Amino acid sequence: MTDPEIIRQISWLMFATLALIQPTDALALKCPQSNVHVFPEDGQLPTGAQITIFGSGEIAFRLVDIERRRPRLESLQTTIPLELKWRDVGQREVTVVLEPSEPVALDALYVLMIDGVDESTIDEHQVILFRGVETSSISRTEWLGRPEYIGSEELFGFGARFRLPVKSTSWILVELHLWWNSVDLGVYRRPLYDERVSFGNNGCSGDLDLRPLATYRVRFSVVDGYGNSTPAPGGDLIFQMRRRAYQ
Repeated sequence: MTDPEIIRQISWLMFATLALIQPTDALALKCPQSNVHVFPEDGQLPTGAQITIFGSGEIAFRLVDIERRRPRLESLQTTIPLELKWRDVGQREVTVVLEPSEPVALDALYVLMIDGVDESTIDEHQVILFRGVETSSISRTEWLGRPEYIGSEELFGFGARFRLPVKSTSWILVELHLWWNSVDLGVYRRPLYDERVSFGNNGCSGDLDLRPLATYRVRFSVVDGYGNSTPAPGGDLIFQMRRRAYQ
């Protein structure tokens, strides 16, 4: 049961029994359907680490009031409540960052539990299995170069795409701080896939609709499994959105 490969396999069996809805609005047709992704994704939870959940589609709406769903880690010996530290609500995607109210025990197995509010919502516990590990077992992420603006994209609306050359032995998240002119647009966390991260997309991946031809300033950091933030080299990145190809 403690085999890392078993843990990795179980980590992808998340919310599998949730019913899906058929989107009817134009935005929903452009955005990912109901899905959920949990970090850390390798089944290891270092002492002091945070848990980040990305939910899209119908599941996203169920994460908006996650405090009412008593998020927690359960083991055979104890229950550890999870405290909400950060939340980003988009039109079709919600991101929440949770933190254990006390340290996890080394080598103990925990199941992430999220209750339903009533019979019409989540009425089954589904989940990800974590094993408590030492903080030192996860290496700090190393930047191999400056972030690069790849260009605008309209895959799920209108957003921006970046390449982030990093080296890490564990899962990482991208933290980005965005400005438009002198207006602070906030801090967001996004997953990194194959050194690529997308942002904006008309509400799919956040509550921002990036403007055509507008110039933005972004500051990147990467966050490792136990909350350490490593800033990108070279300071802030300035980029300009292109025109929309279609509406």
